[in-house]
Amino acid sequence: MQQMPNKTIIVPNRDGQGWLHGVRTMNVDWRCHICGEETGNPKLQQFCEEGKWYSVHTWVKPCGHMAKYLRKATIMGN
Repeated sequence: MQQMPNKTIIVPNRDGQGWLHGVRTMNVDWRCHICGEETGNPKLQQFCEEGKWYSVHTWVKPCGHMAKYLRKATIMGN
């Protein structure tokens, strides 16, 4: 398996109850945690919650496997 680069992404900062506390920046391994394929390029997307607008990264994985932000954080030890 080829070494993939890390990427710095912006993700929602939610607590254990699901409440949003802004956003946070993470440095993550940019490959699928299941098959090892490279993840698609991150793109900033805006969303509104509780009357505030936030920008976070979203991406499409060519392999089709799902990875939640928390899973990516766990993989990198954040």
